[in-house]
Amino acid sequence: MQPVMSRAVQWLGAMIAKTLAAENSRFPVVALVSSAEDRQTLRTVSTQQSFDLHFAESSAVARMVANGLSAPVILVDRGWPEPE
Repeated sequence: MQPVMSRAVQWLGAMIAKTLAAENSRFPVVALVSSAEDRQTLRTVSTQQSFDLHFAESSAVARMVANGLSAPVILVDRGWPEPE
């Protein structure tokens, strides 16, 4: 994951953590990324922040998982090969 993207994900995690700190809960995030390196970066950030991270293999699965979890965030790799 590029440094800018990594910082953006870390910032997002910090904002989520602040929002949920009083609730002591984890924030559901669905990730639609193809790169193993990006997945590992997200795993690392999710353990440092309040993410309950779920990976999806297609946009249809991402939507289904997000709806089932009431996940307000879906991270999508801008280079994702599947047309939307």
